[in-house]
Amino acid sequence: MSFVSLKFIVFVLGILGLYYVIPQKGRKYVILGANFFFYALAGKRNLLILLGMVCISYVCAVLIRK
Repeated sequence: MSFVSLKFIVFVLGILGLYYVIPQKGRKYVILGANFFFYALAGKRNLLILLGMVCISYVCAVLIRK
């Protein structure tokens, strides 16, 4: 999906609409889910890279918090 396509604009507007409808607690999950969906459209490899980076970031944040 190209950033200048009509599909992308509809995708972003849909996510923004959902973001503001969902309560404050769930907004981060909407963004996370949209990121996973967008990267999945680009290919399985990109999705695996994103999933790996999320896991690494989470583990680092937990270790920093200690």
